[in-house]
Formats: sequence, structure tokens, C-alpha cells
Amino acid sequence: MNAFATKIDLVFATKEDLKAFATKEDLKAFATKEDLKIMELSICNKISDQIGQLRGEYIVLMRKEDNKTLQMADILNEKKLFDVFDLNKVATMEPFPRPKMI
Repeated sequence: MNAFATKIDLVFATKEDLKAFATKEDLKAFATKEDLKIMELSICNKISDQIGQLRGEYIVLMRKEDNKTLQMADILNEKKLFDVFDLNKVATMEPFPRPKMI
């Protein structure tokens, strides 16, 4: 056998090699573009739900801290360390402003 024939055998696949490749029937078991799109939408919906849930939990925590701050301002007002102006200033601050007391 000459060297040229050996190089051709190494470069090209034989009929036996081609039989080992996947066929269209084999590839049907994998996800199609439509399946991937449905999966992508499902993942996006789950992520969106998770973000909404975390946002809600964060707002609840912020509201608790806001209530604590207002209670502290009321206590300081009762002890005459805050006047009504200071109490209104704290009450009208973000993130959850309340209407002025007086």
C-alpha cells in the first residue's frame, strides 16, 4: 500500500464510521426549538415570580423598620426630646411617608 492511500483512509470516514453517526430518528429524542422556547418561557416566568416574591419580602422588612423608626420618634416626642416639627419631619420621610400630624 502506498503512502497516498494511507493518508486518504485517515482523512475520510468509512461506511462503517458513517453508520455510527446519529440519524434524524436519533435526533428526534432531543429537544426541538419549540421545546426550548417553552422551557425558556417557563424559566423566565419562574424567575419573575421569584423576583416578585423577594420584592414583597423586602417591602415588608422595610415597612417594619419604618414602623420602628416612627415608634422611636413617638417615644422621643413623649419624653419631650422631639417637638411636633421633628416628629412630622420623621413621619414624612421616605420610604413610606405619612401625613403630617398637625
